[in-house]
Amino acid sequence: LPFADGVFDGVCCFAALHLFAEPFTALEHMLRVLAPGGRIAILTSFRAESSTGRVLSTTAARVGGMRLFGRDAIAGALAERGAHRIQLRLFGATQFVSAQTRVH
Repeated sequence: LPFADGVFDGVCCFAALHLFAEPFTALEHMLRVLAPGGRIAILTSFRAESSTGRVLSTTAARVGGMRLFGRDAIAGALAERGAHRIQLRLFGATQFVSAQTRVH
């Protein structure tokens, strides 16, 4: 993202992260531009951990370039990058994940 570090109080990415070529790099940049205590909100795809979910994920990626994220992929990536107060809500084939950056 073409912004300085820590300049935004909030970042949201709705219905797009699953289309990014490098979604976890994008998450790093979203967190980078957040000020201490800033909030991030992500609405993206969800892949059930069943064999059917894995088949749908493979098909979606091959046909449409869409990635389906497993239950802990986004929440885990945010935690690994220092976010806290992470909340995950599942809605069928979508997930909403929110978190906050730490106050120094």
